[in-house]
Amino acid sequence: MDTTKEKIKAIEGLLFSYSDIDVRVESMRTEIDIRQNDYDTLYGNNDNQRASTPTNQTISLVESKVTNKEARIESLKRKIDIELLNKRLIDNAMKVLNEEDRKFIEDRYFKKISPSALADHKYYCSHSYIFIRSKNIIKNQLAEYIRIIQ
Repeated sequence: MDTTKEKIKAIEGLLFSYSDIDVRVESMRTEIDIRQNDYDTLYGNNDNQRASTPTNQTISLVESKVTNKEARIESLKRKIDIELLNKRLIDNAMKVLNEEDRKFIEDRYFKKISPSALADHKYYCSHSYIFIRSKNIIKNQLAEYIRIIQ
């Protein structure tokens, strides 16, 4: 990350997406199961496709589909690993917060309560205070423990 502002923005994105991580991971696991059990690629057509290379090498359509299928499964597995690593980083970082700050982060980012609702109904403060407080907690406490993994 180039600047502190960019890092804070990226960490905020991770925090906002935290509550959906399990759903995304389960969806990707389901997609892997579907792809692994998709037998259409194994019973493909026997027609060969001619490669555009001067050697006139032929590539089976079935081989091509199986290769694409395996590549997609590997891509999904990498995405699952990244999601789970991000979740672990957030869980670990949250341990350094005191109870009040942890509750604030959970309300603001995990429960996605708007700053105005937090200011008006929960903390009885100005809206700008909510923005400043969330940025300060991220910058001064969480940023040290959360690394952006992509």
